Amino acid sequence: MGIEVERWEDGELVRETLDRLDRWTVHASHSVTVHLSDGAETDLSVPVVQRPGEINGDRLGVGACLWDGAVILAGYMASEVPRRKLMGARVVELGAGVGFAGIVCAKLGARVTLTERGCMVPLMEENAQANGFDGRGRDTAGGQGTCECRELTWGGAGYEERAGNLGPADWVIAADCVYVDGEGESPSVPAFVESIRRMSGPGTTVVVCQEVRSTDVSATLRRLLEENFKTACRLVPPQSLPAPLRAEYNELFVCKL
Repeated sequence: MGIEVERWEDGELVRETLDRLDRWTVHASHSVTVHLSDGAETDLSVPVVQRPGEINGDRLGVGACLWDGAVILAGYMASEVPRRKLMGARVVELGAGVGFAGIVCAKLGARVTLTERGCMVPLMEENAQANGFDGRGRDTAGGQGTCECRELTWGGAGYEERAGNLGPADWVIAADCVYVDGEGESPSVPAFVESIRRMSGPGTTVVVCQEVRSTDVSATLRRLLEENFKTACRLVPPQSLPAPLRAEYNELFVCKL
């Protein structure tokens, strides 16, 4: 894995390639391109359009930038999932932010739907287009994968039906989707897991990567995943991932109904 970044530092343009996860450098950069391997020595080059200046306040929020969890999730899908299982598969990314993980799946041949809050949809579309997918989601280079963007706000009015209409998918993926509120809890966890459940069927594999910001929130997420996905719900050991993707502060779950 390599992350090429460009940023201004003390009036000088700095270009460097990171060989490890470094969110602060990524968030300070105006140009980001991530290189991942698909496990067959094929380099996946993914340019990222982000809006660091809109990460706070009433603008786009935390989805405006690329986070470590999305890179870990994408790296897992690229290197640990056989490509034949993604070719032509239906993938839904929940809370996609800049759409990084879903776009990686589309580059690997999947039919991807990126979902986010309405204000984030234009940024997702911009990222899809930056990676060669046209306004209708088709790969302009003629690849099998597709990438479309839709609005979905879990917890909002009618979200259950809208989530259900996106399923059953072959894969449901998500990274860094639940956060701590002012009381130290995340009231969005139940709606988040319910959205995943409604998108899932007997053949669906769910992959969720979550940074541990609060032990209570992490425990709630794990409990609800285990309660809803009884066939399998395992925590992937960080040491089983490629070295650049190992981060003790992130948990990666793989689940099935």
